[in-house]
Amino acid sequence: NTSAENHCTIFTIAESPSDANMVWVGTDDGNLQYTNDGGKTWKNVSANYAQSGIPSATWISSIEPSHFDKNILYATFDNHMYGDHRTFLGKSTDMGATWTRIQHNEFTGFAHKICEDPINKNLLFLGTEMGLFATLDGGKHWFRMKNNIPEYAMVRDIKIHPVTHDLIVGTHGRGIFIVDDITAMRQLTADVWDKEVHLFPTPDLTLNNGKYGWGGPESAGGWFAGNPPEMPSIDYYLKDRVSTGKVELEIYDAKNNLLQTIPGSKRKGINKIAWDMRLAPPKVPEGGTKLSFGGFMGPLVLPGKYSAELRVGNQTYNHDFEIKADDLADYTVEERKSQFDLSMKLFNQLEQLAARMDEITLYQEQADSLMKLATDAKLKASIKMYRDSLENIRKDLVPTKHTSIFADEERLREKIVDVYSQVLSYEGEPNNYVYKRMEGLKMEVEKLEKRHETINQKQLEPLNQKLVKKGLKPIEKPIKE
Repeated sequence: NTSAENHCTIFTIAESPSDANMVWVGTDDGNLQYTNDGGKTWKNVSANYAQSGIPSATWISSIEPSHFDKNILYATFDNHMYGDHRTFLGKSTDMGATWTRIQHNEFTGFAHKICEDPINKNLLFLGTEMGLFATLDGGKHWFRMKNNIPEYAMVRDIKIHPVTHDLIVGTHGRGIFIVDDITAMRQLTADVWDKEVHLFPTPDLTLNNGKYGWGGPESAGGWFAGNPPEMPSIDYYLKDRVSTGKVELEIYDAKNNLLQTIPGSKRKGINKIAWDMRLAPPKVPEGGTKLSFGGFMGPLVLPGKYSAELRVGNQTYNHDFEIKADDLADYTVEERKSQFDLSMKLFNQLEQLAARMDEITLYQEQADSLMKLATDAKLKASIKMYRDSLENIRKDLVPTKHTSIFADEERLREKIVDVYSQVLSYEGEPNNYVYKRMEGLKMEVEKLEKRHETINQKQLEPLNQKLVKKGLKPIEKPIKE
């Protein structure tokens, strides 16, 4: 490289967040100047940073005036044009009069960008030609950020979104990386990172069914990335990787009812668990020849008080949080309540039928075993008749004939799942058609339950008496868990 790389050009410019009249500029020949009167007069502090060990006449690659004190600023310096690939980062607390060079053995590559978090003054991010680095204590200790960020990414710019709190990293040749919501990093103070486990407070959540939707497949052949998680995360910190035991997050409502258990990561550092603000999916009747999609989603919860309990091995950590109604929703809280009540009725119907199906299966298994043990022809016929009666109920519950997961019989399970899915797809008041279908399904469920009760009264009780007379074990009613 030669001096031709210096063009006496302003390379970076930064306005002080706390003083609109203060503007800093840095040039590619090492001049660092500022104005505190809106550009009328300027002061050159270039000679001052050189006294800290940073080479003079070095490119000023970025300037970051502090959000908290206009006297404080950070700057990065790039001297690779002269074959010097060291990382140069400086800090001044007196508007450039004196400087401290910030160094760390973790640094690699010449510096491009320094960024101060606007909420936590001790949280800084540094982008170099060979990676992204962060400090939680104002620059005393640094670490390389990894977790899907290339270790040697050429980081050219860093921004923090003021609303979503995402860390946005622009690189040369590696695309744009977004670290979703760095709120947990802001809260990772010295007293927190010394703990074995810490569950970060969860801010109030806004109740909705998601906000991004699906825009269809990418067909232009370009590069694209997925949306961030639609639901806010519940964050926790592990000082070391968990080597034994489980890591789970349990969500409870205000009445201390367990709503959902979600497995968590055991990795060291900050971890995130996304809760979709729903109950655990219902148990649906198993069996048949068709996959039921009704068991993939639970009802969306109502606004109110909730608690999160993190279980790490045999230790528990918890805090309370609140879910609030969405002010932008096109339905009222009362309509949301009606939707929830109806979805829970359908939820309970599916669980009721699942329990009945499990019971029928256990009855049939006992009947099959007794068929092999019985020697009397009349007794075998009675056992078969009872089993066939149960099979007829099973055939009304789930499809039993075809093998395709799409072209199959529609049975009671499918009818309830269809309505259940319709209700869950919209958070507002269900229409009259849904309510009418619900009433019809309720009658079908009651009719099926009555049939099962009649079979047990008229067939099972007499059958058990015959089995006992023949010295065989009677068919026992399954014990509910």
